[in-house]
Amino acid sequence: MIGTCSLIFNALGGALWVLLWTLAGFYLGEHVSDIKVIAHDLEHAGMIVGVGVLIAALLYIFWHVRHADGASGGYSRGKRANSLGVIFRAKGDTG
Repeated sequence: MIGTCSLIFNALGGALWVLLWTLAGFYLGEHVSDIKVIAHDLEHAGMIVGVGVLIAALLYIFWHVRHADGASGGYSRGKRANSLGVIFRAKGDTG
């Protein structure tokens, strides 16, 4: 029964995902001229704000991933793991 329940929720999640992207595409397609006007009005200030938001998001992700290694829940197995918690082992190391 767990497989059936999982399949149902997986199908519902997929349907919601498709619905979200379809509605987003429709909305953006209808308002592309408005988006162009806003982008033209913002010019360099909008680009600076966009780059700042991108840098802030990347710094947040980097900080979060680096500090999550300590609480990796056994993924590191006593060895130094990279920032994603994946251990690169030498050939033949079963560690």
